[in-house]
Amino acid sequence: LCHLRGVHDKNIPVKERDYDWSWMGKFDPYSRSHFRGCVDRLLHSRSDYKSKVLWYDGWGNGEDLGSYSDTVNSTKIAPAPVGSSSMETFRFFEAMMCGCVVLNTSLPPTDFYNSAPYVRLDDWHQLTEVVDFLLTDLDTMEELSNKAKEWYKNFCSPEAISELIISKLEGENEN
Repeated sequence: LCHLRGVHDKNIPVKERDYDWSWMGKFDPYSRSHFRGCVDRLLHSRSDYKSKVLWYDGWGNGEDLGSYSDTVNSTKIAPAPVGSSSMETFRFFEAMMCGCVVLNTSLPPTDFYNSAPYVRLDDWHQLTEVVDFLLTDLDTMEELSNKAKEWYKNFCSPEAISELIISKLEGENEN
């Protein structure tokens, strides 16, 4: 539910994480070409930032799940673009669960996402500028990290989703 089975929160405080930012995901030339250019620009223009970038082809052909989970838990800032075939992405939920500062440009306009504490970019061209800014303000990153974990717990955890389903089913039975 919301995140891939095998990705777990290791409760590493955001200020103690190894990677300033990371991206690991499928390269889709139809939906992620612009994003890839912006990631490459950040990677090459800020080589002093600690980062991990892995592009792969095809679903499930990337980092093994344990290593992926370790990377998410060791990341301060996590760009989470739309998925290859959906406006949504597992990466958004996994990063929120692990307390990353999540960056995104467009999510479906729902109360669920509207309440999420992510940093909304107008365009991925802002990626370098926003990462630069966030890395100079660790207190804001810590606040966003804590809010991300709380949002995940209240909206996306298996317990929260179970409660929502039960409340909907009970509501239907009352009518």
